[in-house]
Amino acid sequence: TRQDGVKGLLEQACETFRMRGATLFESTGPDRRPSIAVVEVYGADAPAALADADVVADAGPGLTLALRGRPLRAGDRRLLDAFAIQSAGVLERNRLAARAADAQRLAQVDASRTALLQAVSHDLRTPLASIRASLETLANEDLPLTEADRDHLTTDALDSCERLQAMVLNLLDL
Repeated sequence: TRQDGVKGLLEQACETFRMRGATLFESTGPDRRPSIAVVEVYGADAPAALADADVVADAGPGLTLALRGRPLRAGDRRLLDAFAIQSAGVLERNRLAARAADAQRLAQVDASRTALLQAVSHDLRTPLASIRASLETLANEDLPLTEADRDHLTTDALDSCERLQAMVLNLLDL
């Protein structure tokens, strides 16, 4: 079964041209000290370096398709160039798909973070509002409060402080 993607194209090139192996190389690194990296390999006897290849084809900026097996006739070169360019296109498509998947994961993380912050914000505001309401009521000298009312408001404020403290400690632990 033929594989999809760059490896599948390398396999197809080997079958088409009766080659023992194929490698897609990419130039990496700064211009002053470029290096060659292997992007994809097919076949047991694929070239490990450009110098090991019997045939090479430019696959686009920084990409080279190298095959090992036999020299190619001039008429086959045009077809090999098409394989090389197609390999570069599939590689670029795969890289764009990976970036899109990364962007989607980041968007999901951002949405989760936003939801968490909204939930935490709400949970922190609730006891604060209760504390504030209790203290404002206690501080308002115009309100006739019984001793039981004052005790109830003080207890509510203290309970809310404890809840708030527990939430802040949990957040700090996280």
